[in-house]
Formats: sequence, C-alpha cells, structure tokens
Amino acid sequence: MIRVVLICFSAGLAAPPTVRIVHSGLACNIEEERYSERVYTIREGETLELTCLVTGHPRPQIRWTKTAGSASDRFQDSSVFNETLRISNIQRHQGGRYYCKAENGLGSPAIKSIRVDVYYLDDPIVTVHQSIGEAKEQFYYEKTVFLRCVANSNPPVRYSWRRGQEVLLQGSDKGVEIYEPFFTQGETKILKLKNLRPQDYANYSCIASVRNVCSIPDKMVSFRLSNKTASPSIKLLVDDPIVVNPGEAITLVCVTTGGEPAPSLTWVRSAGVLPDKTVLNGGTLTIPAITSEDSGTYSCIANNNVGNPAKKSTNIIVRALKKGRFWITPDPYHKDDNIQIGREVKISCQVEAIPSEELTFSWFKNGRPLRSSERMVITQTDPDVSPGTTNLDIIDLKFTDFGTYTCVASLKGGGISDISIDVNISSSTVPPNLTVPQEKSPLVTREGDTIELQCQVTGKPKPIILWSRADKEVPMPDGALQTESYDGILRIVNVSREMSGTYRCQTSQYNGFNVKPREALVQLIVQYPPAVEPAFLELRQGQGRGVTMSCRVLRAYPTRVLSYEWRLGSRVLRTGQFDLQDSTEYTVSSLSRDSYGIYNCNIINEAGAGRCSFLVTGKAYAPEFYYDTYNPLWQNRPRVYSYSLQWTQMNPNAVDRILAYRLGIRQAGQQRWWEQEITVNGNIQKGELITYNLTELIKPEAYEVRLTPITRFGEGDSTIRVIKYSAPVNPHLREFHCGFEDGNICLFTQDDTDNFDWTKQSTATRDTKYTPNTGPNADRTGSKEGKIQQAGMWDKGTVQAREFGHFLVMEPRIDWDRKGFKFILIPPVPWAETPPTVPGCSSPNVQPGLGHCQISRGSHSCSGNSSPSQPGIPSQSPIYSFPLSVRAIPRKLEFICGEIWEAMDQIHVPQKAPLLPLALCHTGPGHLRLLLILVLEFKWRRSQNPRLVWIGRDLKSHSVPGILSQYPI
Repeated sequence: MIRVVLICFSAGLAAPPTVRIVHSGLACNIEEERYSERVYTIREGETLELTCLVTGHPRPQIRWTKTAGSASDRFQDSSVFNETLRISNIQRHQGGRYYCKAENGLGSPAIKSIRVDVYYLDDPIVTVHQSIGEAKEQFYYEKTVFLRCVANSNPPVRYSWRRGQEVLLQGSDKGVEIYEPFFTQGETKILKLKNLRPQDYANYSCIASVRNVCSIPDKMVSFRLSNKTASPSIKLLVDDPIVVNPGEAITLVCVTTGGEPAPSLTWVRSAGVLPDKTVLNGGTLTIPAITSEDSGTYSCIANNNVGNPAKKSTNIIVRALKKGRFWITPDPYHKDDNIQIGREVKISCQVEAIPSEELTFSWFKNGRPLRSSERMVITQTDPDVSPGTTNLDIIDLKFTDFGTYTCVASLKGGGISDISIDVNISSSTVPPNLTVPQEKSPLVTREGDTIELQCQVTGKPKPIILWSRADKEVPMPDGALQTESYDGILRIVNVSREMSGTYRCQTSQYNGFNVKPREALVQLIVQYPPAVEPAFLELRQGQGRGVTMSCRVLRAYPTRVLSYEWRLGSRVLRTGQFDLQDSTEYTVSSLSRDSYGIYNCNIINEAGAGRCSFLVTGKAYAPEFYYDTYNPLWQNRPRVYSYSLQWTQMNPNAVDRILAYRLGIRQAGQQRWWEQEITVNGNIQKGELITYNLTELIKPEAYEVRLTPITRFGEGDSTIRVIKYSAPVNPHLREFHCGFEDGNICLFTQDDTDNFDWTKQSTATRDTKYTPNTGPNADRTGSKEGKIQQAGMWDKGTVQAREFGHFLVMEPRIDWDRKGFKFILIPPVPWAETPPTVPGCSSPNVQPGLGHCQISRGSHSCSGNSSPSQPGIPSQSPIYSFPLSVRAIPRKLEFICGEIWEAMDQIHVPQKAPLLPLALCHTGPGHLRLLLILVLEFKWRRSQNPRLVWIGRDLKSHSVPGILSQYPI
C-alpha cells in the first residue's frame, strides 16, 4: 500500500459542538417548520430512524433522550448513546419529542429536538343503544335507536355510514340523523334512527378513514339490525359467596339468557389478572387447586355491542386461620401490674380468621372444657373493635383458679386445622422486666461484620420484643420500622457505618402482660477504615519533570491514631502519623524511567486502611481525530480512492515530545492490521491539525484506522475510527463549499404544489410566533414581489412593472480564506431589445431578447485600472459583461448544500485556476427550475483569454447536460 505523507499544522481547531437531526427510514411526512418545532410523522409498525449529525472538535459525545408523548411511555431511563436512533416496529406510545444532545466539554452542550408523531387506525367498533326510558328486551317499531361508531386513531378519524350499499348522509333520509356528541372532538360518530321503519332493519356499515395518510387504509365494521336485536342478559349457576378450603377445585359457570346477536362471555377478577392456573372454556371458569391468594371477586361479562354489557359477580372466600396470640390484663381498677388473689384477671385470645363468621372459640382449664359462669365469664369482642378476639374474665381470683387455660380457635366449615393457645396462671405469673447486659452496650464492631444486640427479658410469660431505632426515624436493617424478636436478640448481618446509633428494645402486649411497655436502649458503634480521595488518579508527565501527589482523609472512625505509608510497588518510600492535618503529600522532583509506576498511599486506623493510588506514566494521550474535514475523500484512479485523515493531539505538552505516530489500517471485516510509522519533526502544539493522506484504498470498502503516538517513553494511548467510501467529487475543487446562511434551506425539496418561497420567514410570510428579522424582506431593489419593468424600461419615462418572482444568487465570499457562499435575493434579469451600455465600456455584442449580467472585482472600470490585489486574483480587474438567456423550464428543485461541483466532472479545469462561481435559481411561479452554475475561468497564460462557462444541472433527474455555452470575454 502506497501512502504519501503530508503533515501540516493550523491552530485553533477546538470548537464547541453543533448538532442537527436528519431523518431516514419510513417517514410518511416531515414538517421542517411548524412554528418552532419539527414534526416527523410515521406509521405505526414502521421503522423510525433519526441521525444526529454533529460537528465540533474534539468529537462530541452524543446522547438521545425522550420526553413523554401522548401516551404513558416515559423512555427516560433508556437513553441511547449513538449517532443513530433506530426503533423498529414503532408503537403509538413511542411517539413524543426526541432530543439529541452533543457535548465535548467546550462551551454549552448543543441540543436539538424533533417531535415524532405516530399515525395509526384501529378497527372501528359499533355499539347500539336505545333511547333512555324506552329500553326493552327487543327493538320494536316506534323506537329510536342510536348506532355509535368509535375508532382509536391518530390523526382524528373521519366516519361515514352505509345502509346496505346506500351511503347515508345528513339530510338524505328524514328518518336518519348523523351527528357528533359534544366534547368528543371527532372521536365518535352517531347514527340516529328515529321511529324505526321496516327499511331501517338492515345491515349497517361504519367506515373509519384517516384520508389515506401514511398509506393507512380505511377500515370498516358492519352490524345487522333486526326486530330481534336485544342487549345481553346472563346468570351465574353458582352461589354467592363461595367458601372453599385451600387445595379444592372450584368451577364457576356463566350462561346467557338473552341477547341478539349472541353475546361473548369473558371472566375478570377485581384484584387484577386471573390466576395462572385458570382454565377457561366459554362461560366456564375452573381453578384446579385454589389458594388464599386466589380469593376475591370474579365477574362474568357478556357483550354483544347492544346496550350496556351485562355483568354478574361472585365472591370466592378461601378459609384460613393464622397468627394466634394472647395477653393477660391485670385488674384494671388497681394500678398494680401483678395479678393477685381476690382481684380480677382477664385472659384474651386472638386469631386472624377467614371468614370471620365461621370463627368459634372453646375454652379449657387443665384440659377440661370451661363454660361461662358468674366467676368465669367468657365473651367475644365486637368484630369492629377487635376482630377475632375472645376473653375469659376470672372474677375474684382464688388459689384454686391457678392452672393452664387453653383457648381453641376453629372454623365451622372444617377442613382447616384448629389453633390452640395455652396461658398459665399461677403465683409465678408476673409482668415482664427488661434489662441490657452490661457488656452488651455500647457494642463496638467493624464494618462488614455480623453483630447481635441483646435485651434480657424476665417474667412469666415472656412477651415478644420489638426492636426499633431510638435516635432517628429510619427503617431497621430488614426495611421495617419495627422488628419482632421472640428471644430478645436482634441479629444484624454485614453491618454498615449508617447503622451506628442507639437502638430501642421494648416489650409487646402480645404473649405477655397488657401493661405499659418496658424499654431499654443499646448503643451500637461501627468502626470503618479511612475514606480517602483520590481513590485513583493518573498523572502524565515527561522525564526530568517533577510531580506531586496528595492523599486526603475524608472521614474515618476512629479518627485517632491515623498513620500513613507511601509505597512505589513493594518499596516503602515514607511513613508517618497525622497530627492536625487531614492530608499527606509525596513529591518526585525529577522523573526518570525508574520513577514511573503505581504509587500507593495507605492511611491506617484500627478498622483498616484506605488507599490512594497514583499511576505516574509518560504515555502520550490519545490523538483526537478531526471529523469535520470538508470532503476528505477523493478519487484519482478507477478502482482505488484516497482519504485525507486529520487529527489533533490531546495535551501534547503534558509528556515528552511525540517522535512519531504508528498508523494501523485494516479493511472492515478483516483481522490483519497493516502498520506504518509517521515521523514527526518538531514539537506539536495544542490544537494543531495534522494531515495524512491515505492512498490505494479499494473502492468501495470501508477501513478501520488506528493511530498511536510514540514518545521516548514508548507507545501512548490509541484511538480508532472508521472511514467509509462515498460518491466521488472533482478532486481539483475540493476547497470550494456551498452553504446557505439560513441553514433550513439546506436539504430542502420543492413541494408538489410548485409554491416555493425563497423569502421564507420574512416579515411578509413568517408566522407571528417567529422572532423578527429572521429572513430577507425583499430583494436589493426593495421589491417583495420581484417586479421588473416591461420592455422599454431602459427609458426613464417608463415605470410599468410586472411580477416575475426572484432569483436566488449564490455569491462567493470576498475573503478567499473563508469557504462557502453568501445567498441573496435579486430581481429577475432585465429583458430588453437593446442592452444598456456600461459607462466606459463598449456595448457587448449580444442578440435581442437576451439579458445582461456583469461581474466585477476591485475597481469598476473597463480601462484596466489597478486595484488592490487578492490572492489568486489578477491585479487588473476589468468589468466583464456577458449575455444571459433565461428560459422557462419547469423542473422540481432540490437544493443540496455542500458540494456543488459534481456537474463539473466532465469539464477540464486547471488545478490551480482560481474560480469565481455563481448560481442563479429563478423562483417565480412556473418559471425556471434549473440550477445554473456560473464559473469564470481565468487562464493566466498570455496566449489564452478568460472564458465564461455556463454549466446546467437538472436536479430532478440528476442528469448533467454539460457545457451549455461558452462566451469569450
């Protein structure tokens, strides 16, 4: 592979990002200007493809995000970090505003947006209703019927009705009325049949249409109206409610008892979806083995689009008994918390029962049944106050009343195991007492360990202990505000520093005494190693230069006895202890090859060590490819092409001088890299542009390019990019670039209505929401319509004018160092039988009917007066006058900014010849739709005179007619 090296420099290439969104894929309409937004319309199910074109150096990072559209999809958490956003099979909820954000650290991020509108049309649905107060099982004569047609769509749908093959219109039949209800905004259309007649019993069709936008076809639905048409009715062949035991099979049967046409039956559940194991067969629903989670309300719904759907429901209750608890309440008329002989004591027993109506309690003493008496009163608490609770009141407690009391909870329906709760009443039954062992508070542990907090509870019976945070209202480690413990121990696994603080343990009334809770506090101290910054830092520096590293303590516990240790690899460099400072530094005054490596600073306390790591290296930073090179690709041989690769060096002065670059290149899809070194002479400055011409690249293959800087330290960081082949352009004219000052004109295509307005956004045409002064108001003559005077206009007495539209003129910029053109509006070229004479010049030899244009550089004189010279421009700048023929050739106009020289491939132009191009586009209605490029070619040899060359290109067919005419000057 032959390469020609060309390394050149130019400063100041760093630029903040700019961004532009272009669209591809299957859009059915794009509105580039709609007040202040762009709208991209696409059909549901098609592929959305938006590309974010960015400029800026270094290469900006791109991120796509979306705000919510008309539906509920949010998309914010799924940002796309790629130039192209592609959504296959797009759905309606994916419509909305999409933002492309580009940033490279210079200036503010560049953000552009486009709104995506997804078009769709669902199948329409026809429902039939009878007027209020007239509803019967059937629709007889002299009844008013409403047929309602509804279809979800975007854009709004347009409805039409047919009766058989007859199109129904408002006013076409006195017995028919068509209208839209208020506040529906075109969402529905109602066909009203007044006082049903025999001819009204027919087949009705509703056609929903969105007028073929996005090629969405119309959709139709039909309904047969007869004298038997009736709304649905159903009944359930099951009880309500249905009480079953867990594990049993249950079948729900729903049957229709009326309705024409035949209704469809569906089952729904109020709590959400039906259980996964549900079996549906028409109106029959079967659950093979029911569980408590399957309980709830099940509804059968019948619908035939006549009247309102019929609905019948039943409630399934699955029996359950759980959470058996008890508590002892001493005599409430005394303040003593202990139970005593001669006083009252109450034993309460509680369970959770489903259904609560089947719950029964039985009391036993020492295994023998108890019945309510004057001294042993058995009651059941009001379900609204304390559901599932029974009480045994012992009046005037005696020594003979001591023993074990048992309450048994059961359900009448059976099939569920009973719950038995034993409560011992004796002289040893005493309220609880809560203490913390002396060695258990405060507790000191290290982060990541497992710790047990303990409260000792005494008393009989021992109640449930509740643990919570006492110093702050935050959840416990398990996420709850309180944690239950039956042994008084709270076990915490993987302790973190946030868990330090004070914990409260307190007694619960359950399984103990119903008295004021007893409390105790436990303090937990969590030690953790120092948190330091930076955890890791890369420092790049050249040999012979100094570098300083600093490691700072952010937090640590305990904070006392902090020591530090600096190491390079395994070699200890320095140790010490902290006094009042919170950081330590280490300096290398002059780096050598042995000084490079990883430096570690360990800061140590009792809980462990925190580490700052510094990678000190002499590696050069990665190059930054320059992606904004204008037309980097060209061809000079039939089968190969060349590519101008450009880049800048990131922070070139941070390390030793870059001696060379290692360039690797491989064809896309191949494994083998071809490598070559590019020698660099002299120092590279920050922001300087380096150019390297790649040649002998095979058409039309793409290539992957890898670039690695080399210093005396060795190889630096590499960077990779892909270069692609595109259509060729004239290699001699690569430096010329065409662009509009109003960027919205670029990539504009003339619409089919042949109404192309170059004064877009002017004061005459812009919307009121635009800001002022955003476009030209008129041409240079002050005309807003492009008026020119008729024949004889050269006579001062003639002032007649007629409208001809405008020409759009592309002028080369005066500053030859700047690329691009300036675009202005001028009136049409005058038509005259006798051309005017230019002062000081002889009249050009032209035919009648041809207009005249003139180009001048420097002095406006024909005598060859000298003028300030410009680069590439002769010192003598005469005025050139030439004929211009304007013909009405209707063509569709597309303006493609960027390269305008494709039409010149068939013309030989000397490589070093300066060119002065113009382009004229006539924009009057029905006039010229042919892009003309005017090239003034200077021949500097004395034997050749300058020539004026006209080149035309039909942008609709993309044919190149070549040279239209040549005029010697």
